[in-house]
Amino acid sequence: MTGCESVRSDLSAGVREKIHGPVFQTRVFAGTQRDVFEAARASVAGMGFKITRSGPAQGVIEAFNALSTGETLKTTQQLRLQVRISPVAEGCEVAALFTQMLENDFNKGRGQATENAVKNTSLYDVLFGRIAGNLPKPPSP
Repeated sequence: MTGCESVRSDLSAGVREKIHGPVFQTRVFAGTQRDVFEAARASVAGMGFKITRSGPAQGVIEAFNALSTGETLKTTQQLRLQVRISPVAEGCEVAALFTQMLENDFNKGRGQATENAVKNTSLYDVLFGRIAGNLPKPPSP
């Protein structure tokens, strides 16, 4: 029964997600909310996402990447990125969630897509690494 425990934890995580919603990945960055927001906005755009909604005061960024089609041209997919920035004692917490929207004419009507959280992807590390690199450097003493 090798691997059963990981399957069981994946299933329980899926049930939790259905009840409580998807889980955002978080990191804390040193800096003001404005600086972290600008670094996050530049990072999202630098990853090829089109920002559709953003507000520095609200600490919210929403963006989509380009549509891609499947082999049969009946399937399209797109990634959606939601970013929330909020002040914490150590600086600002950035919470990010990548979701994949998939439209498949085989089992759904046109215009009816499913949306699922993207887990275990390096996209989170890329985003957080870019944010860290885009933050203003502290002044030297």
